Amino acid sequence: MIPEDVITEIKRRADIGEVIGRHVKLKRVGRNLVGLCPFHTEKSPSFNVRPDDGFFYCFGCKATGDVVEFLVRTTGRGFLDIITELAGQTGVEIPKGQVDPEEEARQKEKKRLLRALELAQVFFKTRLSSEAGQGARAYLADVRKIDDDTIDRFGIGWGGAADDGLVTFLKEQGIPVDDGVAAGVLGRSERGPYDFFRHRVTVPIRGTRGEIVSFQGRIFGERATDAQGKKRPKYVNGPQTGVYDKSGVLFGLFEAQPALKQGKPAVLGEGPLDAIAVHRAGLPSSVAPCGTGLTMRHVEELRRRTERVVVCMDADAAGKDAAARAILMMLSAGLDVGLAALPDKDPDAMVAAGRADELRGILLGAPAAL
Repeated sequence: MIPEDVITEIKRRADIGEVIGRHVKLKRVGRNLVGLCPFHTEKSPSFNVRPDDGFFYCFGCKATGDVVEFLVRTTGRGFLDIITELAGQTGVEIPKGQVDPEEEARQKEKKRLLRALELAQVFFKTRLSSEAGQGARAYLADVRKIDDDTIDRFGIGWGGAADDGLVTFLKEQGIPVDDGVAAGVLGRSERGPYDFFRHRVTVPIRGTRGEIVSFQGRIFGERATDAQGKKRPKYVNGPQTGVYDKSGVLFGLFEAQPALKQGKPAVLGEGPLDAIAVHRAGLPSSVAPCGTGLTMRHVEELRRRTERVVVCMDADAAGKDAAARAILMMLSAGLDVGLAALPDKDPDAMVAAGRADELRGILLGAPAAL
């Protein structure tokens, strides 16, 4: 067990307003912070955070507790997992031998996977800027119309042309192949390990603290078809891992948090490149699921941060079906939902065609979904 005085010091050092502010949009009222309660549906804010006293309280549902209790209730993670993470963030040392062995092993694995992902991002960015990445850069600039500022802001990269470029790079950095596979950036076949995102433009997916938890890859050019002329999947998404739960992570949420805290509505798109297109159109509050349909956990992540979501799916039949499902889920959670009807295929196509202002106008003027 962790000594009680150590736990008390961790809680004392943790900024409860900053921690809860990652999950709930808060406004300062005097010495306290106020927002919509994440534990029940409400239209008027009754959720209070008292930084000076180190606790939260909801006048509606009567939920109360400290920073650890909040994280346990909102994330579903265990006490030891959370208190260990907060200890690292606040600089409090937990005496050796006091951490549960299973929890200690889980934390060590998490650090290894995040390190592998961080290094994979270094490799992808380096490959994109290399001479070999000229084709990928041309695809981004000429086909997707994505400028250098956007590439840098979202960390867009390229998986390289070799089957084992990242395999070799990670080995050189002391990262075992098993960790690369567990992190979702390497795969295994009968011929051995291989680069999961080879030949693809890569987009990092970040957790709410900005840490890279996975990637999405987009095929392009002659590699879009195989030797037999069969089309390869346009997108591949990183698998479920020890640091990435795709049913709870929304692409772009980390980047959108400043705009959401300013009261801007969230914009829900189909995928990362559409979310990036909406950011480029002047609405830096766009998010999207990755490799899975919208879940209620996604909806809860949005509800903690905003009151209004504009649904902006592709204009095809699949997009309309996805929009209908998303609208029903968000209405059931008490959100104010708007529906953007696009005249073109998707947000990315509109921005690439030079119609960013038109897209922004449609999103800002989106009527109520129902």
